[in-house]
Amino acid sequence: MRGALSAAEDDTPRDVLQRDDETQRARSEQLRSELAELRQAPKIAQTLVELGADLSSIVALVTLEGGIAHVLDR
Repeated sequence: MRGALSAAEDDTPRDVLQRDDETQRARSEQLRSELAELRQAPKIAQTLVELGADLSSIVALVTLEGGIAHVLDR
């Protein structure tokens, strides 16, 4: 059985670039998924309110900077 290091040493530049391309595609898909979830957020919030869920402990912030500031202020 070969170790991971020796297997990586056998990689060609094409192999490395292909893995990088696959990684970029996966990140792009994740971002699209997260954006789709954000688009659904108002509908999800409305449904939770209609169901009577207690949302009093939820902190909603508009920007990433505001979220980071909120977390750092804890």
